[in-house]
Amino acid sequence: MMDLVELSERYWDELSSTLDQDQRRAFKAMMNCRQQSAGGSYYACTSCGHVHYHCRSCGNRFCSRCQNHRASQWLHRQKQRLLPCPYFMVTFTLPSSLRAIPRWRRKEMFDALFMASSQALKEMCKDRLGGECGMIGVLHTHGRDLCYHPHIHYIVPGLVLNSQEKLLRVIKKNYLVNNKALGALYRGKFLAALTEHKIGFQSSLYAKKWNVDCRSVGQGLHALEYLSRYLMRGVVSEQSLSEKEDKVRLRYKDSQTKRMDSKDFGPVEFLQRLAQHVLPRGFHRVREYGFLAPAAKKKLFLMQNLLEVKIPNDPPPKLPALRCSLCQGIMLPIGRVISEGRLKQESLVSVGARSPPIVSIS
Repeated sequence: MMDLVELSERYWDELSSTLDQDQRRAFKAMMNCRQQSAGGSYYACTSCGHVHYHCRSCGNRFCSRCQNHRASQWLHRQKQRLLPCPYFMVTFTLPSSLRAIPRWRRKEMFDALFMASSQALKEMCKDRLGGECGMIGVLHTHGRDLCYHPHIHYIVPGLVLNSQEKLLRVIKKNYLVNNKALGALYRGKFLAALTEHKIGFQSSLYAKKWNVDCRSVGQGLHALEYLSRYLMRGVVSEQSLSEKEDKVRLRYKDSQTKRMDSKDFGPVEFLQRLAQHVLPRGFHRVREYGFLAPAAKKKLFLMQNLLEVKIPNDPPPKLPALRCSLCQGIMLPIGRVISEGRLKQESLVSVGARSPPIVSIS
């Protein structure tokens, strides 16, 4: 296991000059995560009164240590919206020649990728299946070996809604739409979007076959759990990394052979490869469409009633309680650092057996 923060700090002087503003901000957030410089809160044990200082997490989606709770909340929300039908995962990828687009144009390219793929899928479902589909799209920019490989996974329930005729059609076969026809429609829409944004590309792409993979994934829960693991956290886990003879070794499962493999990088090369997956600031990598869109809650509720869906009553996941290192009692906040040298005391918290000492910061 390797500490990404320690590695980044060690090679920061060589790395920082190659980063843009978004990448530099993401690395700085990761290096400050749960450090004294990030601030934090003081907690007191309700049993023994022991006081502990807990450093604040950075909350950056690039950080490999954060966002576990947000991913759990997202998965819980999706479980409330599961429908009793087969589910499909539709994956849209880009030809390799389009992956060399400059980083400062990537926000436009990713927006075009979402627009073209979602519109192509909606039009195919309306034309071939006779209704409106719902889908959740998640953008990934990396392969398992950290290569730059932008693609979008869509989770699509196998049913369509025809609002005009008031019909709900459930797809009972393990087949949604034709991959080749969907790929051709997606290609045309994406290249038209690039032309509109004045992003150059090779004219031979019009004749090239674009890969779109559509496969049945059962009842959908497995696919949602797969996406949630990669939704909020960084692109690599520290458990998959090791350092040997001034090389960083990445262990991963090859998607073709299904066997574990490894790849070695120079430290700076590895960090630069990691940096290329920092998304543009403010970019939404998860988007919802059709009857799963945020504005279609009434429509989804009606469909759940028609299909007699039993919505799980599970409470939303909560952050685990902080436990005392001495007696394992529950720790409650008593103050937080709001700026250097200042402490704000929490007046609403009372501790049980003993009042904790007043903590001052010099």
